[in-house]
Amino acid sequence: MNKQYGVKMTLPKHSTYLRENLLGSDFSAERWFDSAEARQKFLDSYQQDFLYYRIGDRPRYKYELIEK
Repeated sequence: MNKQYGVKMTLPKHSTYLRENLLGSDFSAERWFDSAEARQKFLDSYQQDFLYYRIGDRPRYKYELIEK
């Protein structure tokens, strides 16, 4: 099956993670999935706090749904 359901993640304009010593101003990432349901499950999981960030950190991403 082709992975045709994607998510592009970028950082909001005023995110502290935009600093060059962290993720940088040009940060973006894409994830691809076999189904829209798998993509939605991924998005739902990213609404929770991340396990490996420091206590008190609340990184937030902007999500753009993309498809091939």
